[in-house]
Amino acid sequence: MNSPGRLPIRQIPKNRYGRTRPTWWVWIVLAVGVWIWLSESRLEKARTNLPWRPSATVPNPMAGPTGSSRPASAPDAEADFDGVVPETVVEDYGFLARESASEYRSPAGLRYTRGSAEGHRLAHLYRHTVDAPTRPGPHGVFDGGMPGALRTVDEAFRRARQKGRGVQHEIDEGRDLYTVELSKRVGFMGGQLGQTRRHPPATKVRLIVDGDRLITAFPL
Repeated sequence: MNSPGRLPIRQIPKNRYGRTRPTWWVWIVLAVGVWIWLSESRLEKARTNLPWRPSATVPNPMAGPTGSSRPASAPDAEADFDGVVPETVVEDYGFLARESASEYRSPAGLRYTRGSAEGHRLAHLYRHTVDAPTRPGPHGVFDGGMPGALRTVDEAFRRARQKGRGVQHEIDEGRDLYTVELSKRVGFMGGQLGQTRRHPPATKVRLIVDGDRLITAFPL
Protein backbone atom coordinates (compact mmCIF):
# COMPACT_ATOMS: atom_id res chain seq x y z
CA MET A 1 0.00 0.00 0.00
CA ASN A 2 1.30 3.44 -0.91
CA SER A 3 1.84 6.01 1.79
CA PRO A 4 -0.38 9.10 1.80
CA GLY A 5 1.04 11.94 -0.30
CA ARG A 6 3.14 9.62 -2.55
CA LEU A 7 2.46 8.80 -6.19
CA PRO A 8 1.34 5.23 -6.84
CA ILE A 9 4.19 2.90 -7.84
CA ARG A 10 3.66 1.39 -11.29
CA GLN A 11 3.68 -2.36 -11.09
CA ILE A 12 5.78 -4.37 -13.59
CA PRO A 13 3.37 -6.63 -15.54
CA LYS A 14 3.66 -10.31 -14.73
CA ASN A 15 2.22 -13.43 -16.28
CA ARG A 16 0.08 -15.96 -14.46
CA TYR A 17 3.17 -17.75 -13.13
CA GLY A 18 4.39 -14.62 -11.44
CA ARG A 19 7.26 -14.06 -13.89
CA THR A 20 7.96 -10.62 -15.22
CA ARG A 21 6.73 -10.08 -18.79
CA PRO A 22 9.00 -8.11 -21.16
CA THR A 23 7.73 -4.66 -21.99
CA TRP A 24 6.92 -3.50 -25.55
CA TRP A 25 10.39 -2.00 -26.23
CA VAL A 26 12.03 -5.38 -25.71
CA TRP A 27 9.97 -6.81 -28.57
CA ILE A 28 10.99 -3.91 -30.80
CA VAL A 29 14.70 -4.50 -30.11
CA LEU A 30 14.32 -8.20 -30.89
CA ALA A 31 12.46 -7.45 -34.16
CA VAL A 32 15.16 -5.01 -35.30
CA GLY A 33 17.86 -7.58 -34.54
CA VAL A 34 16.10 -10.26 -36.59
CA TRP A 35 15.63 -7.82 -39.49
CA ILE A 36 19.37 -6.94 -39.53
CA TRP A 37 20.34 -10.61 -39.46
CA LEU A 38 18.07 -11.45 -42.41
CA SER A 39 19.40 -8.47 -44.39
CA GLU A 40 23.01 -9.57 -43.87
CA SER A 41 22.11 -13.11 -44.97
CA ARG A 42 20.58 -11.83 -48.20
CA LEU A 43 23.62 -9.65 -48.94
CA GLU A 44 26.01 -12.53 -48.36
CA LYS A 45 23.99 -14.74 -50.70
CA ALA A 46 24.04 -12.05 -53.36
CA ARG A 47 27.83 -11.76 -53.14
CA THR A 48 28.21 -15.46 -53.95
CA ASN A 49 26.04 -15.14 -57.09
CA LEU A 50 28.09 -12.63 -59.06
CA PRO A 51 27.38 -12.00 -62.79
CA TRP A 52 29.10 -14.21 -65.36
CA ARG A 53 32.68 -13.43 -66.20
CA PRO A 54 34.47 -15.04 -69.14
CA SER A 55 35.97 -17.91 -67.13
CA ALA A 56 32.72 -18.79 -65.35
CA THR A 57 30.21 -21.44 -66.45
CA VAL A 58 26.91 -19.61 -66.21
CA PRO A 59 25.11 -17.60 -68.92
CA ASN A 60 26.28 -14.10 -69.71
CA PRO A 61 23.84 -11.56 -68.23
CA MET A 62 25.47 -8.71 -70.11
CA ALA A 63 24.18 -10.01 -73.43
CA GLY A 64 21.31 -7.86 -74.60
CA PRO A 65 18.50 -9.01 -76.90
CA THR A 66 19.29 -9.44 -80.58
CA GLY A 67 18.79 -6.18 -82.40
CA SER A 68 19.03 -4.09 -79.28
CA SER A 69 20.15 -0.54 -79.99
CA ARG A 70 21.58 -0.16 -76.50
CA PRO A 71 25.29 -1.05 -76.49
CA ALA A 72 26.36 -3.66 -73.99
CA SER A 73 29.49 -2.83 -72.06
CA ALA A 74 31.52 -4.24 -69.21
CA PRO A 75 34.43 -2.81 -67.24
CA ASP A 76 36.26 -6.13 -67.59
CA ALA A 77 35.79 -6.39 -71.35
CA GLU A 78 39.56 -6.07 -71.78
CA ALA A 79 40.42 -8.34 -68.87
CA ASP A 80 42.69 -11.33 -69.46
CA PHE A 81 40.96 -14.57 -70.41
CA ASP A 82 42.31 -17.77 -68.91
CA GLY A 83 41.51 -19.82 -72.01
CA VAL A 84 38.76 -21.88 -70.36
CA VAL A 85 35.92 -22.41 -72.81
CA PRO A 86 32.52 -21.51 -71.31
CA GLU A 87 30.56 -24.76 -71.27
CA THR A 88 27.34 -22.80 -71.71
CA VAL A 89 28.41 -22.01 -75.27
CA VAL A 90 28.38 -25.72 -76.04
CA GLU A 91 25.67 -27.13 -73.79
CA ASP A 92 23.09 -24.48 -72.90
CA TYR A 93 23.04 -22.84 -76.32
CA GLY A 94 23.12 -26.21 -78.09
CA PHE A 95 24.92 -24.68 -81.07
CA LEU A 96 28.45 -26.07 -81.25
CA ALA A 97 29.47 -29.71 -81.40
CA ARG A 98 32.49 -30.85 -79.40
CA GLU A 99 35.13 -32.56 -81.52
CA SER A 100 37.83 -32.87 -78.86
CA ALA A 101 38.72 -31.49 -75.45
CA SER A 102 39.43 -28.05 -76.91
CA GLU A 103 37.85 -28.03 -80.40
CA TYR A 104 34.27 -27.28 -81.43
CA ARG A 105 32.51 -27.19 -84.78
CA SER A 106 29.53 -25.09 -85.84
CA PRO A 107 26.62 -26.26 -88.04
CA ALA A 108 28.22 -24.49 -91.04
CA GLY A 109 31.48 -26.37 -90.45
CA LEU A 110 33.51 -23.57 -88.82
CA ARG A 111 36.00 -24.84 -86.25
CA TYR A 112 36.81 -23.07 -82.97
CA THR A 113 40.20 -24.13 -81.62
CA ARG A 114 42.92 -22.99 -79.25
CA GLY A 115 44.82 -19.88 -80.28
CA SER A 116 44.91 -16.08 -80.01
CA ALA A 117 46.16 -14.06 -77.07
CA GLU A 118 43.11 -15.14 -75.03
CA GLY A 119 43.96 -18.85 -75.29
CA HIS A 120 40.97 -19.93 -77.37
CA ARG A 121 39.10 -18.57 -80.39
CA LEU A 122 35.83 -18.68 -78.46
CA ALA A 123 37.45 -16.54 -75.79
CA HIS A 124 38.53 -14.10 -78.50
CA LEU A 125 35.02 -14.00 -79.96
CA TYR A 126 33.64 -13.17 -76.52
CA ARG A 127 35.55 -9.88 -76.61
CA HIS A 128 33.34 -8.86 -79.52
CA THR A 129 30.12 -9.39 -77.56
CA VAL A 130 30.73 -6.51 -75.13
CA ASP A 131 31.78 -2.95 -75.77
CA ALA A 132 35.17 -1.59 -74.70
CA PRO A 133 34.48 2.17 -74.45
CA THR A 134 38.10 3.04 -73.58
CA ARG A 135 39.62 1.09 -76.47
CA PRO A 136 41.18 3.41 -79.08
CA GLY A 137 39.53 3.44 -82.49
CA PRO A 138 36.52 1.26 -83.45
CA HIS A 139 35.50 -1.97 -81.75
CA GLY A 140 32.87 -4.16 -83.45
CA VAL A 141 30.28 -5.58 -81.05
CA PHE A 142 27.80 -8.34 -81.94
CA ASP A 143 24.16 -8.11 -80.91
CA GLY A 144 22.75 -10.93 -78.78
CA GLY A 145 25.81 -11.87 -76.72
CA MET A 146 27.57 -15.16 -77.46
CA PRO A 147 24.49 -16.91 -78.92
CA GLY A 148 23.95 -14.03 -81.34
CA ALA A 149 27.64 -13.83 -82.25
CA LEU A 150 27.92 -17.56 -82.97
CA ARG A 151 24.88 -17.59 -85.23
CA THR A 152 25.87 -14.41 -87.06
CA VAL A 153 29.42 -15.66 -87.67
CA ASP A 154 28.06 -18.99 -88.91
CA GLU A 155 25.74 -17.24 -91.36
CA ALA A 156 28.63 -15.10 -92.61
CA PHE A 157 30.88 -18.16 -92.99
CA ARG A 158 28.20 -20.03 -94.94
CA ARG A 159 27.76 -17.11 -97.35
CA ALA A 160 31.51 -16.65 -97.63
CA ARG A 161 32.00 -20.26 -98.76
CA GLN A 162 29.30 -19.80 -101.37
CA LYS A 163 31.09 -16.64 -102.60
CA GLY A 164 27.81 -15.15 -103.59
CA ARG A 165 26.59 -11.62 -103.80
CA GLY A 166 27.77 -9.22 -101.09
CA VAL A 167 30.97 -11.17 -100.34
CA GLN A 168 34.41 -9.62 -100.73
CA HIS A 169 37.36 -12.04 -100.63
CA GLU A 170 41.06 -11.45 -100.09
CA ILE A 171 44.00 -13.71 -99.26
CA ASP A 172 46.70 -12.64 -96.83
CA GLU A 173 49.57 -15.00 -95.94
CA GLY A 174 47.48 -18.03 -96.79
CA ARG A 175 44.46 -16.94 -94.78
CA ASP A 176 41.07 -16.01 -96.22
CA LEU A 177 39.74 -12.56 -95.39
CA TYR A 178 36.04 -12.08 -96.05
CA THR A 179 33.81 -9.05 -95.74
CA VAL A 180 30.22 -10.29 -95.82
CA GLU A 181 27.22 -7.99 -96.21
CA LEU A 182 24.26 -9.52 -94.35
CA SER A 183 21.83 -6.66 -95.18
CA LYS A 184 20.57 -6.48 -91.60
CA ARG A 185 21.79 -5.18 -88.29
CA VAL A 186 24.18 -7.64 -86.65
CA GLY A 187 25.87 -5.35 -84.12
CA PHE A 188 27.26 -1.87 -83.67
CA MET A 189 30.49 0.10 -83.59
CA GLY A 190 31.92 0.41 -80.11
CA GLY A 191 35.21 1.65 -78.73
CA GLN A 192 36.16 5.31 -78.53
CA LEU A 193 35.29 5.93 -82.18
CA GLY A 194 31.91 4.25 -81.83
CA GLN A 195 31.11 6.30 -78.77
CA THR A 196 31.99 9.48 -80.64
CA ARG A 197 29.71 8.47 -83.52
CA ARG A 198 26.89 7.37 -81.19
CA HIS A 199 27.34 3.63 -81.86
CA PRO A 200 26.28 3.31 -85.52
CA PRO A 201 24.77 -0.08 -86.45
CA ALA A 202 26.81 -2.67 -88.34
CA THR A 203 25.44 -4.82 -91.16
CA LYS A 204 28.67 -6.49 -92.29
CA VAL A 205 30.92 -9.13 -90.74
CA ARG A 206 34.68 -9.21 -91.12
CA LEU A 207 35.72 -12.86 -91.11
CA ILE A 208 39.28 -14.21 -91.12
CA VAL A 209 39.71 -17.97 -91.37
CA ASP A 210 42.50 -20.44 -91.92
CA GLY A 211 40.77 -23.09 -93.98
CA ASP A 212 37.77 -24.02 -91.82
CA ARG A 213 39.34 -22.66 -88.62
CA LEU A 214 38.22 -19.30 -87.21
CA ILE A 215 40.91 -16.70 -86.59
CA THR A 216 38.66 -13.73 -85.81
CA ALA A 217 35.27 -12.25 -86.66
CA PHE A 218 33.63 -8.95 -85.80
CA PRO A 219 30.87 -6.61 -87.02
CA LEU A 220 31.95 -3.98 -89.52
